[in-house]
Amino acid sequence: MSQFNTDDPRDNRPDDDLDAELREQASSFRYPSTPDIAGKVRRRLAQPATQRTTRRLIAWAILLILLALCGLMAVPEVRASILNWLRIGNIRILLPEPTTTVTPFRTPLNGTPVSSDLRQLVGRTTLAQARQKVPFAIPLPSYPAELGEPDYVYVQELGGPFVILIWVDHNQPERVLLNYQILGEGVYVDKIKPVVVQQTHVNGKEAVWAVGPYLLQILRGGRQDTDAMQLVAGNTLIWEDGKLTYRLESQYTLDKAIKIAESLR
Repeated sequence: MSQFNTDDPRDNRPDDDLDAELREQASSFRYPSTPDIAGKVRRRLAQPATQRTTRRLIAWAILLILLALCGLMAVPEVRASILNWLRIGNIRILLPEPTTTVTPFRTPLNGTPVSSDLRQLVGRTTLAQARQKVPFAIPLPSYPAELGEPDYVYVQELGGPFVILIWVDHNQPERVLLNYQILGEGVYVDKIKPVVVQQTHVNGKEAVWAVGPYLLQILRGGRQDTDAMQLVAGNTLIWEDGKLTYRLESQYTLDKAIKIAESLR
């Protein structure tokens, strides 16, 4: 039987011939182009050192400015001075322009409906009925002890439940001692340029002390409602607790107003 010879005669070639063939094939092989990395590095190194340093300094300066602005905007007082307004809960306070002297309060323009007698508000009810109408508790101040229950109670729907409790001086029924309000979700109010705005705390939470006189503007659906504008002549303590915003309006001092607010039970 004949046998096939499987040996490749090229396997017996000298090494020099094999190297020559490999070099010939390699020279005809098409390699992908190599990026000019060395050239890019040389061009970058050729840039003046001052130019590279300047670019780095500018980048760092921009980063530091952005970080500083973020930090400042986290501080309520600084944020208010930049934006000209301060918000706590559902109440936005439009701040007066900074001046060296206190500007006397100007009477609103003729034709602007303003209610200074809060007891003429609509929605009068009893305390028991009010507690049934709203989806949150209505705590009452336990200080001062002689204050007792409110003389007037109102519940209004202003995009959300709005509760107003009023105590009057029984010797002078026309004189309001305390006007205590609870703003539920959806109720928004603007305070227009109080004479004084001061940062404070109620039960360890941020609060604002606003000194009148100033205008208080109720917003319905994000729009101004001129029928719900009031002239506030007293001092007001504002704070929030959860989803509720509280207003305590009176002629009391800041310390006494805080004591009343912290006595709510």
